[in-house]
Amino acid sequence: MHYKQKHRSILPKHWAQRLLAASIVIVLAATGLTISVFAQNTYIITDGERVTSCKSFSSDPDKALSKAGIKLGQADTYTTEYENNLSYITIQRAQHITVVCDGQRTVVDSYGESVSSLLDRMGIQLGEDDKISCNTEEMTFDGMTIEVIRIRTERLAYENTLSYDSFVYESDKLSGDESKTLQAGQDGQVSITALVTYADGKEVSREVLSEEVICPMVSEVIVRGISHSTKEQYDPASEAQEEDSTPSASSGSQSSGKSSGSSSSSSGSSSSSSSSSSGSSFSSGSVTDSGNTITTASGEVLHYQSVLTCSGTGYTCPGYTGYTYTGTVARVGAIAVDPNVIPLGSVLYIVTNDGYCIYGLCTAEDIGGAVKGNAVDLYFNTLQECYDFGRRTCTVYVISTP
Repeated sequence: MHYKQKHRSILPKHWAQRLLAASIVIVLAATGLTISVFAQNTYIITDGERVTSCKSFSSDPDKALSKAGIKLGQADTYTTEYENNLSYITIQRAQHITVVCDGQRTVVDSYGESVSSLLDRMGIQLGEDDKISCNTEEMTFDGMTIEVIRIRTERLAYENTLSYDSFVYESDKLSGDESKTLQAGQDGQVSITALVTYADGKEVSREVLSEEVICPMVSEVIVRGISHSTKEQYDPASEAQEEDSTPSASSGSQSSGKSSGSSSSSSGSSSSSSSSSSGSSFSSGSVTDSGNTITTASGEVLHYQSVLTCSGTGYTCPGYTGYTYTGTVARVGAIAVDPNVIPLGSVLYIVTNDGYCIYGLCTAEDIGGAVKGNAVDLYFNTLQECYDFGRRTCTVYVISTP
């Protein structure tokens, strides 16, 4: 009897063990992959002051932000950090900063930094005198505008023209339509040195350091006739008086040049007598001069800047209202002067040197064709007072000048 022998292919034992181990690894790997795929990640999202928490099966931060409903701008960025099984996303929003400098307006993105840092990043350096619209240590914010103002100073030397003044005097010796130019006007020239400050190229201040007159200005002097004639109102007896007592015009009002009494210098005190006419324009009493102060008859103490000795005459406006060169009404206390000696607007205190009267406080408001140099023309209420005053030497205390 023949038996068929069966042949079996049997693997060695060690190969079987290897196959078993490989199967186990494959199963574990598949199980781990499944757990990883189906596990949720927890995200903590910080967007400025807003903090949001969300869970996502995705490990992509962009998808987590989308799920949380947070949108990013084109220039916005974020950072991520994983700690204690939590994913942290910190959003950095772009700040749009406007910088104005050197005539240009630039919009630059920032993510929160000091103004100084931003300017350094832009290559903008501040000069010692330059100004900026905010503190350099201030932190940037969205919509911020930073303006840099360039400051420059320059020392300049230049010349200016001094336009000449024009003085018009009225005289009753000319008819109403007549006029004469006694002195032609001429512009002057002055050399000036100044410190000029510019802000972004535009002048903002100018400090004059020195001035020197190269060519002095010459004032134009014109005499014209007046329509108000006061000759008919003169006292007929006055026509027989000596020639220097004939009234002359001063700024459209009547002036007397009569000389009466004696003239003498007064350095200590000046006394006066009462006026002979009623309603006198001046007062009586005495004035004491001590140092740079005078004490009036009423006891008032006045400080003065300087003192002048002047030739004094009187004028009035009988029968009409006169106006001074400065536009004020002619009146007692408004006198005429030579503005080259006494500036218009100066406050004065005047007494006669011969003790005739104290004219007192007055203001330089008028000029006159005959008032030249150290001369004053005093307004009086009446023509008789002008004749009585005549021409007298006066002490003029300059209390103040404009």
